[in-house]
Amino acid sequence: MRADDGGVKLVRVPGTIVQSTPMPGITLILAAPFPSRLRYLWPLMSSFAYVTRVIIVKSELSDDEYMKSSALSSCVYGPMILRGMSQGGRTRPVDVEICDANETITREWMERLGLLDSDDDDDDDDDDEGGVNENDGIARIFLDCGNEQEMPPPARNVVLERCGRRRCHAGGRKGRMPSAILAVGPERGWTDNEARVFVDECGFESATLGGSILRVDAAVVVGLGIVSAALDECHAMGMTGGGGSDDAIAGRMETSTRKRALESSPTSHDDEPRSPFNVEGE
Repeated sequence: MRADDGGVKLVRVPGTIVQSTPMPGITLILAAPFPSRLRYLWPLMSSFAYVTRVIIVKSELSDDEYMKSSALSSCVYGPMILRGMSQGGRTRPVDVEICDANETITREWMERLGLLDSDDDDDDDDDDEGGVNENDGIARIFLDCGNEQEMPPPARNVVLERCGRRRCHAGGRKGRMPSAILAVGPERGWTDNEARVFVDECGFESATLGGSILRVDAAVVVGLGIVSAALDECHAMGMTGGGGSDDAIAGRMETSTRKRALESSPTSHDDEPRSPFNVEGE
């Protein structure tokens, strides 16, 4: 509207403010990789719409020089993150935290960064042994790029279990967005001591991306893609904050899996192969 002095006065009309749609969130804990691979990863990590926080930490097997790289400078990774956000069509910012090279991965370190906190006031059934509430609807995933002596469950299953089934039985607040924390180790993998801190002390669950041994940059991209898709499943099925028996929850998970399989099937309803080409005369 026009003001008395001839200028333009902006007036907010009640009920016209569009609230942003809540979205799942992913925190990535990344052991400092080769600087060239980190530069490659910055725009890729930030292009994932659910990634809200990236924590770079020096693991026991990370090279000391990695933490001195210019790839950890905000003037270097800042424009790369903006480019990735533009490519992903996202507006939610990405928080980056570069840990001190002398810091070690301990339970106290994770508590200080808020990685063990739950924003649920309703859930009081914390794990007695580790003091971490595994029913808080947060999938804490420990991903190791090294050799696995025992094959852990797929990362997708961990997300569905932590954000879905356990959240349902916890009776937590409805409408809460599912979220995940993904820890990816360095080229030489996490040490046994670091694995003990993540899994035994902090409630992370070991997970795999399959039988292949991937480079760190590949593991980050594949892991973020799998976790993002699994969070979409949880949100679409209305599993977080919901309820139901074991059979009902398992039924929703099975229905979702069957639906995805049918949608990706290359055959038509009459089970005849579907040609990718337009055949003249059809």
